[in-house]
Amino acid sequence: TIDTPVRAGQPEISGTAEPGVYIIVEIYSRIGGTDTSPVWDTTPREFKTTFADGNGIWSVALSNPLQSYDRVVAKAQVDEFSVP
Repeated sequence: TIDTPVRAGQPEISGTAEPGVYIIVEIYSRIGGTDTSPVWDTTPREFKTTFADGNGIWSVALSNPLQSYDRVVAKAQVDEFSVP
């Protein structure tokens, strides 16, 4: 779960999961469409991974802050070798 609001300019994304779970965060840029029907790139511009700590908290620092209309996808899986 992403626990913090996701806003343009944000340099980090954080959330909670089961302790020790592997987290994948992907950021997709908007490449077209309208405000009500945006179209996003099919290749993420950012791909970050981490593990949830012993309390289930995770966080990833982004290389570039979020932009308006970025699509954020967070996935949790058993380990880095599992198929999402």
